[in-house]
Amino acid sequence: MHNLILLDMKQFTSIFILSCLLFTLSSFDYQTVYSHRNLLFETSYHEVEAILIDSVKYNGDSIIYPSKNIQIIGDNCSTPYGASWIGSKIIINKKWNYFFNDQNDTIKIKTDARLKESWDFFKRPDITITASVEKWDTITLWGIKDSLKTIVLHVFDMTMKPLPHKLDGKIIEISKHFGLVSAVNFIYMPALRFIQTYNVNEQCHLVGLTNPKLGIQNLTWFQAFDFQVGDEFHTTEISNSFMAGGNYYSSKTINKILSRDDFNDSIHYKIELEILTQTKQNSTSDYVTEYKHFQKNVVVRRNELFDKYPGVTIVSNDSTFVLLNIMKGESKSTNQNIFHRNSDACWQKSMIMDDACNYISYQRGFGLFYSSAGCWPEQIFYEYKHVYYKKGATTWGVPLILTGINQPETHSQMIVYPNPTNDKIFINSEILTEPSVFELLDLRGLIIQRTVVDASRNLIKLANYSNGMYFYRLINNGKLLKSGKIVKQ
Repeated sequence: MHNLILLDMKQFTSIFILSCLLFTLSSFDYQTVYSHRNLLFETSYHEVEAILIDSVKYNGDSIIYPSKNIQIIGDNCSTPYGASWIGSKIIINKKWNYFFNDQNDTIKIKTDARLKESWDFFKRPDITITASVEKWDTITLWGIKDSLKTIVLHVFDMTMKPLPHKLDGKIIEISKHFGLVSAVNFIYMPALRFIQTYNVNEQCHLVGLTNPKLGIQNLTWFQAFDFQVGDEFHTTEISNSFMAGGNYYSSKTINKILSRDDFNDSIHYKIELEILTQTKQNSTSDYVTEYKHFQKNVVVRRNELFDKYPGVTIVSNDSTFVLLNIMKGESKSTNQNIFHRNSDACWQKSMIMDDACNYISYQRGFGLFYSSAGCWPEQIFYEYKHVYYKKGATTWGVPLILTGINQPETHSQMIVYPNPTNDKIFINSEILTEPSVFELLDLRGLIIQRTVVDASRNLIKLANYSNGMYFYRLINNGKLLKSGKIVKQ
């Protein structure tokens, strides 16, 4: 019981100190980073990286520790437990913010600097970088007016002569209330010391933050799979590995959301599906076509890996880590950069190509929107994509024609006959009150014949086509009158 009381007192003391710290920081103007919010920055490679605060200490100054991140530590070595571009810690007091590069050299930002005031931003025996406030403007950020200091860097050699350098002329922008708006890479200041093994960003721009929630926010699994009743999604999928001795598979799918029930830990959907598949076991076998129309219950549960902020590395039990969750606006994609642990101090980029040329993209309210894999499409290739959707009154793309293709037509409703057929079909002249367009499509959805038909011209010849199943659609003035399937024997 005594230990529990001590633990509670420790927790209370920590919370009290942190609360005082946050109150104190909120009274400072132009601080670069605040401990009570997460930040999202767009990198120079148009990806999004998060700055998350793990912990805060107070010893007269405030020491903020951002979360661990991937860091290059050798010519072909990285670690998932290193520092992000902003560094491994930030020391904050009322006038100065101190950052540190990968050699623990100090980078200084004078937060109370006035217009045209200069100071030493970074100093080493061989190089000096100065900073000066060149602009002090009023800006509107996410609809909120704020003031912004623009700091310009200048680079000099050991004799203080101007030194040609990629950091010369670079800017750092600090908002009065939001902190860093634009910044250079601090951890590899003044330059990366190792062979570049993957993209290293040089400039970052603030695109979103929490507390308050402004700009881009981290996309979660529930938000990606946030479907509403009436939503409709048409997707295609193809997998072809003939040249590698494999098989072929393709599908066209129509998903319609019939019902939705929300729970604390999951979302339950009832979905109506129409699926047309075509398979071929090898390059010499026949294609097998199958159509299914059914309803299915789908449960969407939380995905903790997906919910992590972009740029966060995920370490697996098999001693690998993967860079995941590159985010752009309302979408989140994965970057399959896989690293293996060569030793505790050195994780190396995988040289195996099984992680290459992969791309997966999720979008808010659409779930998995696009996926592809395979560097050599002529040998092994996979692709999944949305081709049409309807959400509320919004539509996009070209809808798939699957509706009704396996529904037998009664004689009074017969549109094409005979069906099955040998070499020709006729269009029911009763519905051809004015000229219309008849389109014949193959199983890939490609139009192979387009004919204008009316009451006196209703014959369609099929003698030049191979036996099998085809689709048709009858269109009048841009409106679909009827669609279905035709079997040629």
